[in-house]
Amino acid sequence: MKFFPTPESDLTIAQLPHTRREIFADICGLYGGSLFRTGLILLAFALPLLFLGFLADQNELAYLSFAREAADGERAAIYQEYQLTDSLFSFSGIIGYMIFAAGLSGAARVIRQHSWEEPVNLKIDLLKGIRQNVKSYLLMGFLTGCWIFLSRYCFAGALYAQGSRVLVNLLPLLGGLIILLPVLGFSLVTNAVYSNPFGQNLRMSLLLYLKRPLSSLGIGILMVLLLLLANAVPSIPIRMLLRIMNIFAAPFLLLAWFLWCSSQLDRFINPKYYPELVGKGLVKENTEESGE
Repeated sequence: MKFFPTPESDLTIAQLPHTRREIFADICGLYGGSLFRTGLILLAFALPLLFLGFLADQNELAYLSFAREAADGERAAIYQEYQLTDSLFSFSGIIGYMIFAAGLSGAARVIRQHSWEEPVNLKIDLLKGIRQNVKSYLLMGFLTGCWIFLSRYCFAGALYAQGSRVLVNLLPLLGGLIILLPVLGFSLVTNAVYSNPFGQNLRMSLLLYLKRPLSSLGIGILMVLLLLLANAVPSIPIRMLLRIMNIFAAPFLLLAWFLWCSSQLDRFINPKYYPELVGKGLVKENTEESGE
């Protein structure tokens, strides 16, 4: 399915994408249906995580209702019980994130092929991506799930802490936002592009983050805020709808992220170590990307 019709006449060199911004517009216009179907596949892998989120939402609303009706002296005990059950859901969510990461490993290859303007067979590339990248992505899903579990548990402790203990309880959350998530974000790309061991790709991702910390951090925080928007809505059905919409939007966001990261790889990594990947997907007659 194409979102925009292609012209009947043959394309000229001037009409082909010369920047990665043009590639993004080209892929969204010509292969938006493929990206949408990729989102549908990701939704299937996200079902366990969505189900756990639904149960956690029900648990949260139930305890909030109990807390409103309870006496002041009973609220602390009610909140401690809520914190325990919420931690159990967060801990179970580690498995959910790993399952979703398995699907993401296949989707990442589909996105890579699109960003390189290479032919895509959704089923074949998805399965090939899972076979090639699933171990690395499972590890990233595990790290993400553990960080979310630890951050939620410590953040709840920060609400009752005093003095310097407040900052100590916030360290997992801040450390993940500032370091872990940006590095794992780059790793989504490096593990899909390079057939290196996970540790080597992780070091490469850390190098990219150190080269562009402000841009990487800004993009990462923007993505996190988009995901947290659903949790800020009091209505559980609307929360679920927003989460599902985020999953369908994920291939489009991942394509934009992949293309931006490819520009950084061309700037800092590829010219020295992988010259054959410089300007991959761009028209070879002009691979400069001014303004990116």
